[in-house]
Amino acid sequence: MKYKTHITKTDVLVLIGCFVFLIMTVGAVGGEGNLRAKLAVCMSHISKQYLAQIAYTLDNNGKFPQHWGGDPFCARDTIFYPGMEYVWEAYHQNYITDGRIFECPVMKSKGGIWRDNEYLYSAGSAQGNCVGGWGAVMDVQAASDWGVPVGSPSPYKLMGYGWFANYRFPGFFSITMNPNISDEDPWPDRWEECTSRTAMVSHIAAGNTDGDFIHWNFLHGGFGETDPGVSEELSKYFDNPVGYGDGHITFHKAADIKPRACWGDTWGPGQIAYWY
Repeated sequence: MKYKTHITKTDVLVLIGCFVFLIMTVGAVGGEGNLRAKLAVCMSHISKQYLAQIAYTLDNNGKFPQHWGGDPFCARDTIFYPGMEYVWEAYHQNYITDGRIFECPVMKSKGGIWRDNEYLYSAGSAQGNCVGGWGAVMDVQAASDWGVPVGSPSPYKLMGYGWFANYRFPGFFSITMNPNISDEDPWPDRWEECTSRTAMVSHIAAGNTDGDFIHWNFLHGGFGETDPGVSEELSKYFDNPVGYGDGHITFHKAADIKPRACWGDTWGPGQIAYWY
């Protein structure tokens, strides 16, 4: 049974100690390259991302930075939504300096996850102009076309993991949780809203509430970016980890992966939703 409990600074320190132990354990078995070891690495990445977000709130009066973006896994999107607040700006200097924590080893063989410095430039394209990972920067051609110095951060950055704290899609000022799922609280805007029922970090799929359309699929076993029906792909999901507000991580099996949050003030058919 899960209880709605708020985290404390002591909880964070204990979690850091557990995280160090986990890293030591993963290092001992990582050379075997088996799925269990890869899942443990994914869990450690989620813990690091969670701790970075909590550390930010400790320095900012308990508030998470505003997370605008086309999707929760978009860390920066100055191509389509310039002038807004992005989590990359909030975290990259003081809280997450190594973007490899977004490189899930389970997904490396599946595609759809950007490596830290991976980068794509396509002249004349919109989103494809400057897509990259957390640490990706513009090359000479892209910098010249954009009129910025070489080495400037790519304007469109994908994390591979969805971040839910204080997330909003531009133009929609609220996120609505699936009313048919009773054991999950709304995504948090502040530290004190983080509980054992508050999802914060997870691989996700982006589609609609009906489940007949999935565009982005970054779940374990997912297909990356494409537009097939969801029914064919559901059988490929497995052991998708979700990090919650008290620091614990739960694995959702295929049967547990559901549309859990959507854009806007109400839940209804055909709305853009996130599955995890």
